[in-house]
Order: sequence, then C-alpha cells, then structure tokens
Amino acid sequence: MLCRCRVKAARWISWSVDNPGQWYFKCRNARGLTARVFCAQEGGCDFFAWHDGPTSSFLRKVLNDLRDVVVSLRMEKAYRVKEIEECRAKVEEQRHEVDSVRRELASAQELVCE
Repeated sequence: MLCRCRVKAARWISWSVDNPGQWYFKCRNARGLTARVFCAQEGGCDFFAWHDGPTSSFLRKVLNDLRDVVVSLRMEKAYRVKEIEECRAKVEEQRHEVDSVRRELASAQELVCE
C-alpha cells in the first residue's frame, strides 16, 4: 500500500485504549524513519488507513487487560533484575570481607602457634 508520498506505507500496531492490537498503515516518513528524500513533505504525508476491521468491546477489553499485565510484568522484572544486581554486589563485598577475616585468622593462628 502506497501513501500520498508514493512510498510504501509502514504498518504499525495501535496500543491505544480504543484500538488495542489493531494494525494500521501510516506514511513511513511520519515518524522520521527514512530520509526526507522519499517524501516531499517534512514529517511525511497525512496518510492513514486501518488494516484490520473493528473489534468487539470484549476483545478490546481483553487486549487492554493483557497489555496492562505485560507492562506490569516488565516493570516487576526490571525491579527484580535491579534487586538481583544489588544482592550480587553485596555478596561480592561480603566475600571480600570473609576472605580478609580468614587471612587475619590465619595470621593470628600462626602467631599463636609460634
């Protein structure tokens, strides 16, 4: 499908509340993805067309709920990854402390044995 710039239109997925998961076509230059050489207008033309037909309110609700769960899980994952990194740093720090204390203990034992 060509836009008004006579360039192949890009296909996108809408994640708006009203049209979740709906595919649509838009001028590829509208988002600054390609050089302006392909389009006479700065920022592309105003071409827009839906690829999919309308969906039921039930399907919209399901897709919006699923999107919200995915966003929530991604945020939780990022939080957990950060926690793990902090814990690993603490473990490494404590490992160095244990090694230092073991060396001190070995030195003290040598002094006692002498």
